[in-house]
Amino acid sequence: MPLEQLNVIARAKTQTQNGITVSAAVLNPEESLHVFGVNLAKTGVQPVWLTIRNDTDEDQIFLPMSVDPDYFSPHEVWWKTRYEKDREASKRMAIRFRELLIPHIIEPHSKVSGFVLTPLHSGSIRMINVDILGLSKTTTFNYFLAIPGFLADHHLVKFDSLYQAGDFKTCTTLDELKAQIETLPCCVTNEKGDTNGDPLNIVIVSEPDAAWRSMVRRGWDETEPITGASAMKTVNAFMAGKEYRTSPISALYVFGRSQDIALQKARKTIHERNHLRLWLAPIKYKDNHIWVGTVSRDIGVKMTSRTWSLTTHEIDGNVDEARAYLTQDAAYSQNLKALAFTGGVGKVPMDAPRLNLTDSPWYTDGDRAILFLTNEETPLADIKFLDW
Repeated sequence: MPLEQLNVIARAKTQTQNGITVSAAVLNPEESLHVFGVNLAKTGVQPVWLTIRNDTDEDQIFLPMSVDPDYFSPHEVWWKTRYEKDREASKRMAIRFRELLIPHIIEPHSKVSGFVLTPLHSGSIRMINVDILGLSKTTTFNYFLAIPGFLADHHLVKFDSLYQAGDFKTCTTLDELKAQIETLPCCVTNEKGDTNGDPLNIVIVSEPDAAWRSMVRRGWDETEPITGASAMKTVNAFMAGKEYRTSPISALYVFGRSQDIALQKARKTIHERNHLRLWLAPIKYKDNHIWVGTVSRDIGVKMTSRTWSLTTHEIDGNVDEARAYLTQDAAYSQNLKALAFTGGVGKVPMDAPRLNLTDSPWYTDGDRAILFLTNEETPLADIKFLDW
């Protein structure tokens, strides 16, 4: 089926630099099936479509490793999906995979189109780079691409109706912002709001989309809503110790509502990962939105009657370690322009820990990390440290 009929080209993002124009889009599993004729997602493959136009007077070389260093060759994907009992059909498939590959050389004043076959990424957003090597310079394109069809739990949140316009406190100075952040609740609560849980140890001050770019670039995944299917998949992953990168997570409460956005960064199994829950706060700093959140490091699982899955994660009691991990991740995303620490949680010593809502103990120095995220690239050496 042509890409035009699948709406792939219509949603592609296009950028132009140094006489080179690149359009990019990521195919979802259904689109891949229509284009390639086989279920690529089942074998862990996700095609990235590119069109590259070279309006310069010299050859340009596309580097597919820039899109994903683990990209597949066409023959490799054919081997995963070949028809062993139908040699002629299998031969035609091999030819089609080669034909759909994007050429690496783009001659002067010409255009090429095709696919890079990459490992499957979960979620509704994918961040990719495209590097084009010329004789005189290398041009890098960065894309933040939508993948239709995946339903994340934050897609169900009506962000425009969380607050009225008059509910926001707009801060114009850093002193005002610091004062407002320190008035935020110390911790998440249960649904009734009468029992505290994990500390609210992260605040993100974000330009539009900057928080998404930072998290997606560093491998954080969205989470699925709790449904019968996702619940069963979660239980199976727990029992088998397998990875489930977008598994749903339980609800915690701030401002009288469950988390607006939940993200997780998988490790080797579902038992070990980092969780981040975020709530949009009724505070603005100039044109930046403020998100308050709790981040924790999952180190194992235990049985409990307090969750829908009858299982829960045991967290690393030193929640400052998870806070430091997220801060480092933001720095390495090159979206962190400034960092500060301020109070608001309250110091909790290791020899007198508090319990979260599933009875895991935690302790902290009492500080919150304030991450100022920007869409502009900020190297580690340029991050500003605010003395709060």
